[in-house]
Amino acid sequence: MLELTEFAQDLDGFLQEDVLPGIESWERARHYPIRDLIASLGRRGIFARCYLKDSDDPQRYRYNRVLHEKLAYLPGGILGSCVNNHLDAGLSLIANHGKSELAAEWRDECIRGTRLVTLASTERQTGSDIGEIRTTAVEDGDGYVLDGAKWFISNATVADGFCVLARTGPGNGVFDFTLFLVPAASAGVSVEALDTIGLRAGTLGAVRFEGVRVTKQHLVGVKGMGVPLTLKQFEKERLTLAMRLRSNSLYHLDLLRGHLQEDRLRAGGRGHPGPLAARVAEHYCELEKLRVFIDHATTMRFRGDAVAGPVAALKLQATRAAKAVAATLMQYFGDEGLAEHSVAARFWRDVKASSMSGGSDEMMLTVLGKL
Repeated sequence: MLELTEFAQDLDGFLQEDVLPGIESWERARHYPIRDLIASLGRRGIFARCYLKDSDDPQRYRYNRVLHEKLAYLPGGILGSCVNNHLDAGLSLIANHGKSELAAEWRDECIRGTRLVTLASTERQTGSDIGEIRTTAVEDGDGYVLDGAKWFISNATVADGFCVLARTGPGNGVFDFTLFLVPAASAGVSVEALDTIGLRAGTLGAVRFEGVRVTKQHLVGVKGMGVPLTLKQFEKERLTLAMRLRSNSLYHLDLLRGHLQEDRLRAGGRGHPGPLAARVAEHYCELEKLRVFIDHATTMRFRGDAVAGPVAALKLQATRAAKAVAATLMQYFGDEGLAEHSVAARFWRDVKASSMSGGSDEMMLTVLGKL
């Protein structure tokens, strides 16, 4: 456990020196230096210790969890979101399922932080219902030609490559879709930034593929396995999202508790804490239950149990808990909380955006309803 402690201390040093001093200015500019921050994490060996292998032991996962909880215990949620999509979505898919020399090259550079990769599955008309996507990949000679468009893609504007889910079969069956590693610099790839209400760093975007040619070296997994691989990836992402939402909620609850304590001190320490303090206590109870749920889901995953249902329920509960904390913050700060750059308004916006990542609340209920 000493190595894990040293890892956490090194990460704390990075956050204190390279991240916290810049957050407020980055938030106001709606632009984080994501590529520089990813590169810094890679140079420190963070990704080498944290990227998840399908057959991994719990020790690597402990590093991953520390990383995400510390990134989320910040006044802004965008860095954790970007790291999650690079590390636990794009890199994880390439590392576990890319079989070619090309995939190995990308894996090594993504671990070093010199390349950034993300998953591109969702589309504007279908959202997270991946069985209805319209992007196609048609075999042509020794490769494929991709056509279509992806929507609300995390890291789109900063990514060097996309793990693209495309239709390769005639229908909507489980085995009618395939994943491809598509370099962002490929001819026919274009990216448009999306102006979002929450997670405002200019990294979310729409990606279009027009006659994009890739070789069979660019396959992630094998033809027809795109949906099973993506669904397994969603399970990892939803578990990580629950951790991040819980940690970010704790940051803001601790902030609010500090304000309440200052209020009492100004009043001479007299009087009952009041209903708002009682509500804060209730939030802490809900977040502690979430911690137990996260531990349970993690144990199930490493036991090899089916976790699609538990992690969907976990992500749903984490989202609802975070929204409740955000509402309490807004109530406490009142008009001040409505200010454009207040920490309460930022948390409110980021929670709304984060609730869409990995599938909306409605999609989590759909997953649970099908079980």
